[in-house]
Amino acid sequence: MTPTHLLIFAGSGLLAGILAGFLGIGGGVVLVPLLVALGYQPVQAAATSSLSIVITASSGTVQNWRMGYFDLKSVIGIGFPALITAQIGAYLADLFPPYLLLVAFGILLLVTIYLIQLRKQLKSRAQQESQRAPN
Repeated sequence: MTPTHLLIFAGSGLLAGILAGFLGIGGGVVLVPLLVALGYQPVQAAATSSLSIVITASSGTVQNWRMGYFDLKSVIGIGFPALITAQIGAYLADLFPPYLLLVAFGILLLVTIYLIQLRKQLKSRAQQESQRAPN
């Protein structure tokens, strides 16, 4: 690994950490495309990103728990099914050609953008309706 790669990785880690803490994103959105651009196969990029996410998420979880934002019921409800299906997903990812994984990742990013925009629109409508409603 070259010094340039180390600098890119460190900068990406900083960006992913900031985004993870600020928006709850980072590992998949930032690191996977970067690692693929650096020559990693999509499966390798996802695996590397996943371990980075574990480290980042652990740190963020401690901070969110201290601030009182931690919802254990949601963690259990989401976490355990995700733990099981992540194993299935990792197995299946190894069966598909790399280009198909990149296409699927691109579609996932587009869906994420759409959902963020949809949430923004719904929130805006709800605020407008609450302002129009008589008290």
